[in-house]
Amino acid sequence: PLRDSLAGAPVLYPLTQARLINSRCLAGIDLEKLVYFASSVFWRACATKWWSLDHTVQLSFGPYEEHFRQFLLGHQLFADRAALLINVSGNTEPHIAAIYPYGGGRIQGARQYRFAIPGMAFWLHVGHIPTELRAACAYHSGILCLAPDLNEMYVRDMGSLLAKNAHGRS
Repeated sequence: PLRDSLAGAPVLYPLTQARLINSRCLAGIDLEKLVYFASSVFWRACATKWWSLDHTVQLSFGPYEEHFRQFLLGHQLFADRAALLINVSGNTEPHIAAIYPYGGGRIQGARQYRFAIPGMAFWLHVGHIPTELRAACAYHSGILCLAPDLNEMYVRDMGSLLAKNAHGRS
């Protein structure tokens, strides 16, 4: 239903790999819950270790961890120095696997973290947020990204994680 709502919505800005859509003008989309869900998963990945097949992962948001905890408790607004991009698959048969939260490196000076669930991918940037990332933030702008082929992005991310893990054990 989320994909169908976005597929029929006016596009604010077409990109090569996604269409940016203002979800605030669409009925039936609870953006607040999507932002809360994604933020809680990212924060939980900081609060505890996540066990994979042969290693553990624990994220660190540094000075932003407490701010996210306070946001989740309803005591603060979403961090000004954070941008959450929510990607929805345009694939009629989206991937059916998940990728646990992981650090995706730096994008234009901001630290990036990612995770994926079937049909969706979430990217969180913290630190110095470039204007274009803030403009695409679900919380700050109401933007959701409809990616025509999120499956391809999923396969690329999973391949990168597997290669990194295999390289780390060499």
